[in-house]
Amino acid sequence: MARVAMLGLGFSLAPQPSLAQLAIQPLQDSVVLPDYDRGRNVGVAETPQPDYDPLGISAGDFRVFPSLTATTQVNSNVFFNDFDKHADIAALIQPTVFVTSDWSNALVQVYATDQIRRDARYAVLDRNTWATYVSGRLDMTDALTVTTLVQAGRFTENPYASVVGGVFAVLSQYDQVTASVKGAWTRGHLRVTAQYEHAVQGYAPLRAAAAGAIDQAYRDNRNDRELVQAEYALSPGLAVYSQVSLDAVRYRYTGAMGLSDRNSTGAAVVGGVSLDWSGVARGALGIGYSRRDYTSGAFPDPGGLSVQAKIEVFPSAMTTVTGSAYRLLRDANSGVSVAYYDSHVECDVDHALRRNVIVSARLYYGNQAFVEDPRRRTFYQASLVGKVKFDRRFNADINLGYGKSTTNGGLAGAPFGQFVGSVALQVGI
Repeated sequence: MARVAMLGLGFSLAPQPSLAQLAIQPLQDSVVLPDYDRGRNVGVAETPQPDYDPLGISAGDFRVFPSLTATTQVNSNVFFNDFDKHADIAALIQPTVFVTSDWSNALVQVYATDQIRRDARYAVLDRNTWATYVSGRLDMTDALTVTTLVQAGRFTENPYASVVGGVFAVLSQYDQVTASVKGAWTRGHLRVTAQYEHAVQGYAPLRAAAAGAIDQAYRDNRNDRELVQAEYALSPGLAVYSQVSLDAVRYRYTGAMGLSDRNSTGAAVVGGVSLDWSGVARGALGIGYSRRDYTSGAFPDPGGLSVQAKIEVFPSAMTTVTGSAYRLLRDANSGVSVAYYDSHVECDVDHALRRNVIVSARLYYGNQAFVEDPRRRTFYQASLVGKVKFDRRFNADINLGYGKSTTNGGLAGAPFGQFVGSVALQVGI
């Protein structure tokens, strides 16, 4: 199916999901890299396959790409809790439609999907998640481009990234609406980009069978972020950049429900380089400083080193190796803690056995270190995915993986380890 493009300021560090993804996730990442793609390289997963890519349905100046994905998933530890392990099998059905325009100086894209999950043994895990995105790009002049994005959906928290324990994250759903506008001005060697983003999150009660519904309204919040970035090309394949971002987090219930005022503002300054060397590598590396200031004097105002990096290496036309890393200071969005350092290191390898067969391997390490208490949480993941395109209409994924989390106990949540396997079949037009 065609990819959703032009939806972010630059390249996200988030990996592209396979057909057999665990859950739909929002198109949002607090790590924003400069758009380092200068058209000199094409990754294995990006390579056009004219004999296998769907043609879609023509609708005037638009093309429509509908699809339906059916997934069977086996999980050895569905509640992400080593103290109370349970295995289960889940069936997932996911209809999707992607619409894109075919204009020379503008682009409009619409994406909508709904994932219906049903588990064989534990109905508390049954859920519907959905997402829709509408993006637009307009080339105002040869030098100025404006891009907008509006997205909405209901999502499930990722136990490998959430600030709450895995046993709660897997049951936690939230509604999110995001709107952003970006302008990029290019003149000679200089490119200046500015973006504003507004996001609102509302958390549904936890459907914990043992304790009934647990209210999560104290986590409801809105987030406003502004970002300005300047890039200067030293050569056709190398540029330096600087980036300044500001954000403000405002909670729906502040000073209520027995909670302290957790509202805060953040600032980050990052500088680095981006590159795109034909047949060799492309990517960006930035290092800087970030800080959070909380309205309440009851919480510390932490600050520290920020790192953001992503490098894609092309040892051959059939193989792409991608490494990414970041260290960020984030708002914790929990009633227990306010801020934490989020660190991430990942390596992905995509290898094309044939034009229509790609094997991907992934290794991931993550660490959460909370500022005002001793909680620590560490994550490990390894996976192997096989992707096959049979023809223009039929695709399949086979996914085998292992994940693990260790904690220092107490409020950090329970440790867990799990094996996950899935098979996904997709039919599209």
